[in-house]
Amino acid sequence: MKKILSVLLCVSLLLSFSSLAFAEEQKEPPVLFVAGMNTRELVFLDDGSPAFPPSGDRITSSILSAIVPLLVNGILMHSWDGAAKALCKAANGIFEPCKLKHNTTSLYNVGIQEKPSDTTSAEVYENGGEYFFTYDWRFSPLDTARLLNERINEILANTGCEKIRLYSHSMGATVVLSYLDLYGYDKVDKLLLTDSAFQGMDFVGELFSGKVHVNPVSLTNFVCDLVYGTDYAWVGGLMRFLKTTRITDAVCKLANDVLIKNMIDTVCEEMRDFVYMLPGIWSFCPAKDYPACRRFVFGDTPDEEYRIIVFKNDYYINHVQARLKDILDGALADGIELAIVASYNRPAIPIVSSSVNQSDGMIDLKHASAGANCALFDKTLGAGYKQAINCGHNHLSADHVIDASTCLYPEYTWFIRGIAHSSGCSDDDAFCDWILNYDGQPTVHSDPRYPQFFNYDRDTDRMTILGTAS
Repeated sequence: MKKILSVLLCVSLLLSFSSLAFAEEQKEPPVLFVAGMNTRELVFLDDGSPAFPPSGDRITSSILSAIVPLLVNGILMHSWDGAAKALCKAANGIFEPCKLKHNTTSLYNVGIQEKPSDTTSAEVYENGGEYFFTYDWRFSPLDTARLLNERINEILANTGCEKIRLYSHSMGATVVLSYLDLYGYDKVDKLLLTDSAFQGMDFVGELFSGKVHVNPVSLTNFVCDLVYGTDYAWVGGLMRFLKTTRITDAVCKLANDVLIKNMIDTVCEEMRDFVYMLPGIWSFCPAKDYPACRRFVFGDTPDEEYRIIVFKNDYYINHVQARLKDILDGALADGIELAIVASYNRPAIPIVSSSVNQSDGMIDLKHASAGANCALFDKTLGAGYKQAINCGHNHLSADHVIDASTCLYPEYTWFIRGIAHSSGCSDDDAFCDWILNYDGQPTVHSDPRYPQFFNYDRDTDRMTILGTAS
């Protein structure tokens, strides 16, 4: 009997040591940041010279080359087609290197130039660092997702880890969602999606259906915001004066009723083989607008030459963007931890009707938050507004702008008021680090330092708690 007990004791000790050894071998999953659009400049791969963003000289020469034809055709000859073509010539001069062929490969030998921070070396992980994944924004998120899969496999192989934490910004979310659709959840531990374009942008939905409209209030807000805190802050005062005296209203009416009305069809036709040939930009088209945009650009039956791009666009919109809830629900069911962060209260680009939407300056808040009910920019939901879904928690922001109860995941969605789309600060970095390193599924109730709503102060470059409505 003693021998049996001795054997059992030895086995127990061996199992204990084995479990301890196994526990020591467990590694924290590495973090891979999937960047937003245009994080790396496009270069001519033959010599490494810049392709996009364009140089100041190229912008200047392109604009100057169009001014005389634009004025002559538009003002003297009243040839709006000629004026529109002159405008498009300037745009083409600026964006020419970005063009793709009809098979969605680069027309020129242009691509991104990687930097040392894009490495897959295990040294990054060992030093507590964060890996970066950057890509050519022109291509379909589905094509980019295949490259992301390769990068993930390389990082996991080099670090000896089994899973990775994906942290995306803006367009990066379209790539991450495409990756999950194509490759599943097995290699992912956590998802942090910030200011995401995973539900598109109303801005693109309007542009790709030929709807351009300059809003005088939005124009004033946008310019004032643009020059805030710069040497050109006086321009903001001038814009407010012009709006008060209704001069801005008159200028915008002229632009809408004369210039845009007479030029938009020609502009859309001239830009067909540039802007409309970029699958990456099509990924920003909201699913609700996609059928109309597809019809506007390619017609009811797209020509054979557009078959590849239409196929890629159709697949992404219908199988990834429109299935956001299915994909993220699947991730949660598989044990992946999720956090969504959306920013707001910055004026949107003022050349479409949706510029009145609440946004971070680029992406509509309702899309970036996956469904928050929110007031229009510079408005509130009203003092008598009641939370739409009574879930037992207060999800109304203290500024009465946001009802987060309508989000897909109200407990996993945070909001930052006042920070711009591609901006950040040390407090924002600390907040994201907390999410990425939180043990378990973080919620808006997990830590009093990180509640659902924050306010960003541009003057101090700090974030403080905004709180919920009482």
